[in-house]
Amino acid sequence: MADPQETTGYSIISYDSGAATRVLLTELSDGFSLPAHPHFEAAAINSFIQRSFGLDVITLECFRESTQGLGAGGSRVFVHEIRTPPPANFRHGAWLSARDLTAVPFAVPEHRAVLRAWFEESASTECRGRRLPWARPGWFADASTWIAERLVESGLSPTGRVQQVDSRLWSALLRVPTTAGGAYFKAVPPVFRHEPALTRLLGERFPAQVPTVLAVDAERGWMLTEDFGPESEYADTAEIVEAYTQVMPVLARMQVALAADADKLVALGCPRRPAAVLPKLYEELLADTEMLYLDDPNGLGEDEYERLRKYVGEFTATTEQLAGAPIPETLVHGDAWRGNFLSPRPGAGPLIFDWAESSVGHPFLTLAVVYRDVRESVPAEEAESAIVRIADAYLAEWTQFADESELREILRLSVTAGIVNRAIEWRNSVAELDPDRAMFYRYAVPVNLRRLLPFIAG
Repeated sequence: MADPQETTGYSIISYDSGAATRVLLTELSDGFSLPAHPHFEAAAINSFIQRSFGLDVITLECFRESTQGLGAGGSRVFVHEIRTPPPANFRHGAWLSARDLTAVPFAVPEHRAVLRAWFEESASTECRGRRLPWARPGWFADASTWIAERLVESGLSPTGRVQQVDSRLWSALLRVPTTAGGAYFKAVPPVFRHEPALTRLLGERFPAQVPTVLAVDAERGWMLTEDFGPESEYADTAEIVEAYTQVMPVLARMQVALAADADKLVALGCPRRPAAVLPKLYEELLADTEMLYLDDPNGLGEDEYERLRKYVGEFTATTEQLAGAPIPETLVHGDAWRGNFLSPRPGAGPLIFDWAESSVGHPFLTLAVVYRDVRESVPAEEAESAIVRIADAYLAEWTQFADESELREILRLSVTAGIVNRAIEWRNSVAELDPDRAMFYRYAVPVNLRRLLPFIAG
């Protein structure tokens, strides 16, 4: 079992005994502790708890995250739902109620306050209502029933239990083995509720490039797809760059084909953010100083904020030129980095997924995340030449709208717009979260705006 002073993860495992809700604590030489482990992902945590305590659990959410006070280096506290009650002869720890907390010593003193907060929230209807749907007890069972019913309608049968892959602020992922392989389930929050219907549309239009969708519940933001295989792995940075040069032209061809359907994409729920509205949205971002954390060491510094404010005029002029360029408004994949596509495989092209952060606007904004990934993963002396290669491959699919030199200039104009667009996406996403659960994502807006600074003179 992990040492609570060395680990970065703790778990709140509870069950209703009938008389009271009780949580599992392990007893150490200097007091009680929440079960400790070195994992962050739901599947790994669930497996650890099964091996260590013999308990079959689902991870509901990360309840607290701290850089100090919950163990060496800080940690995260996860909450779990037990799928089957613990046996009467359970011997791997003590099950304590809220009333018991005051009477026992804690090896990690902060655990007492964390548990009090969790018990109080669990007793509050209002607080429970702020949880994401998949962070509520009973949701997993409902989703499992829906999955089984949709599989039958698709002519498939499950051959095993529904397995939890992960539970995050942005999505819940489940997997189930079937008679035809595996099937994946994804649930998204309201801000991304367009993703299931959008993915289904894209799968119908581009079946070789988008996962096959078996079923959608648009109202709940649920989607069931065929298993599309393991993530692509890259032996070195050359393979990363090669993957982008192969995938981005495919995405560009999809964007060109979808230009005539921009209104249909908006009707599905994709937010419309043409280049012309970005200056106004940028000013709104800067006015939301609470989201920028100006008084926080991890937020924007005073000098950074002033430079970003002074950039408004230049950014407005740049986006006016971008808006006037002869490139049609179409689908923007807001998170088109290599973690969201499978590289071309023998006999098959690339597969592009995770369309949650899509919008309708200037297509070249899609490259913002690609540039960031290349600069973070490719050696500095190779990054810029790699970006040029990827950009050239992408722009080659747009020559029906402008010649090569004009396309390069339009792409140059789109760079800062892409960064701002990404910051806007983060603001919209974080604003949907319960502040107590935003945790480490709360700095996403200042982090993304800071990427503008190298492009601002002075």
